[in-house]
Amino acid sequence: MKQLAILVSLSLLLSSCFSYKNLTKKEPITKDFLSKLEPGKKYKFVLNTGLTQIIRITSMDDETIVGFIRLKDANGILQKVSYSSSFENIEKYVAKISVWKVDAPKTFALITVGGFVAYIIISLSDGLPGGFTL
Repeated sequence: MKQLAILVSLSLLLSSCFSYKNLTKKEPITKDFLSKLEPGKKYKFVLNTGLTQIIRITSMDDETIVGFIRLKDANGILQKVSYSSSFENIEKYVAKISVWKVDAPKTFALITVGGFVAYIIISLSDGLPGGFTL
């Protein structure tokens, strides 16, 4: 049971290694700014109304962003819906844009510590294969 609790704790810690980085903190949303967004990445758009949309951009052209947005339907089931919006509409209706990123040093540290803790737990409880114990 302790092993399960430690595993759950480590998974929660590892999930904290992912976060959103605010891209519009120092720069306003303009066509030039929007043209620098990268296809394949996940972005969080916070609308002027306060609603949040998580969008994975699949392609872009000179005036349009195309991608997918995940929404819950009336039954609470998560669905992938296609998304397309012009730069002009994004400039008007989006207040903040953030990018999904991984904190590499934090992730490396937590994986290293997690592996060490798992090794110690296995060693102290049942031993490792081959009869190796601490």
